[in-house]
Amino acid sequence: MSKIRIRQKEVYKTLRNLDVSKASGPDGIPAVVLKCCAPELSPILTRLFRLSLETGQVPVAWKLVNVQPVPKKVVERYVSDARTNGTQIQSLRESMVERLNSSLMAVSDWGDANLVKFNVTKTQACLFSAKLSQFPLAPTFRNVSVPISDHLELLGVTLLPTLNFGSYIESKAQLAGRKLGILWRVRRYFTPEQLPSAGGYEDDVDHGNEFTYTGSGGRDLSGNKRTAEQSCDQTLTRENKALARNCAVNSISEEGGDAGDNWRNGKPVRVVRSYKMLKHFPKYAPKEGIRYDGIYKVVKYYPEKGLSGFIVWKYLLRRDDPNPAPWEPGAKEYPIIYPDGYLEAEAEKKALKEKNSKGGKGAKKGSKKRALRESNQTTESESDASPPVKKRKTTKVIKTKATKSPKTNIASIFLKSPNRKSPRKKDTESKLSEEEMAAVKADTLNEKLWSECLVVCEARGKKEFVEYVTQMFLCIICQEVAVTPVTTPCLHNFCLACLRQAFKASGAQCPCCRHSLIKYEIEPNEELKTALRSILAGYDAGKK
Repeated sequence: MSKIRIRQKEVYKTLRNLDVSKASGPDGIPAVVLKCCAPELSPILTRLFRLSLETGQVPVAWKLVNVQPVPKKVVERYVSDARTNGTQIQSLRESMVERLNSSLMAVSDWGDANLVKFNVTKTQACLFSAKLSQFPLAPTFRNVSVPISDHLELLGVTLLPTLNFGSYIESKAQLAGRKLGILWRVRRYFTPEQLPSAGGYEDDVDHGNEFTYTGSGGRDLSGNKRTAEQSCDQTLTRENKALARNCAVNSISEEGGDAGDNWRNGKPVRVVRSYKMLKHFPKYAPKEGIRYDGIYKVVKYYPEKGLSGFIVWKYLLRRDDPNPAPWEPGAKEYPIIYPDGYLEAEAEKKALKEKNSKGGKGAKKGSKKRALRESNQTTESESDASPPVKKRKTTKVIKTKATKSPKTNIASIFLKSPNRKSPRKKDTESKLSEEEMAAVKADTLNEKLWSECLVVCEARGKKEFVEYVTQMFLCIICQEVAVTPVTTPCLHNFCLACLRQAFKASGAQCPCCRHSLIKYEIEPNEELKTALRSILAGYDAGKK
């Protein structure tokens, strides 16, 4: 013990490095007080530590100073002021805040991973009762002060004398489950599960089953610009960092990462290619519209100096889909789905373009001469006419302008006429193929659900039918279309993995209606699996 030397500088450094989110020690002094008062406390604590080393015990004076007096007579509402509970309640309160802080940290990390930023300023804390405490609790989260609320109802908590802990927790869990279900459905719009490839950067390289994708950023889009030249380096933040998280590496690094042979363990990315790639990569681009090309995995990501001279982030993605690619032989072809009125508008636009390009400049000159000749004839007839002819002249000139000016040619689809009915395009997508219909009829267990879906298909078309199917065969546990679906005796559909997990957690009962499934053996519904795959091709690719 005599060889141990305690320096004031080291004590000060230790106090400044304290984690304020942790609970206080046996002395009951919060870490935030020790950290803020480090300059004043470091010399006192240094002498105290040295004295304790010399004598081999903590001085009695320090123990007496650390005692917090607690009154005997207290109000019933302030239970923590009672003498027997004062010290215990204070330590428990700080331990609970530490637990809450760690939970908030987990929520914040989840938000960062899913591009949903956790706002500390919109978080509220409520102090239970620290009326006579020497060091009132000052809640903070990541060095940001949390606003304190005096009203419990603002925090969504109601404290009642007859409150049953088990039923209260169960009700809150059900409420959270419903809200989390909405978050799971919304999550797909915040994660790079769908990666559009439209040839937007000059550094993109496409080889079909493998392509190099350039990250976002580095362009000045101020002034409502849609695109611009590269003007600065790209950074590994926001969408770039989110896409890098799909790579099967241990941690995300500013120097890049390579999954190597382990690339198949990465998170799946659904890739869609646009017709805009025809200019650069015509072999793999669709001729028109946007086409879904299957599941890809991020093999590696790395920063590199691009053709513009600035640093860009690049991602090597490789196809990992059981279905053949659209450009490979044996791939299933799907008809193009056009927006309502798109084909008619394109036909009108093309007709107007051909009509204007037939005569060229000569046609414009001829029309001008013809209009001038007609106007001269009208002026000659005016000399022998009565004064009201002036009105006829104005109407005649207006009429010739309306019929002869090429600027007044309007596409017929924008003209509303009660006698004219726009030709309605025959909906070729309102019916299912023979293969799809056979797969649907084979699933007899879900005959009632499929009949509802087929009614929607006949009334609204195949597009609405597909949307309706995704809602009807949703697994209520993961809020996704059931993967390797299981149909229970009570006719509810779940994912195979989700149902097994539910059985382990809450016993052999239906997670939806609580029907007893003790004698039921879990078996996948192969007919439903085939039907869903035929209608939603590749929906379960990359999922377990």
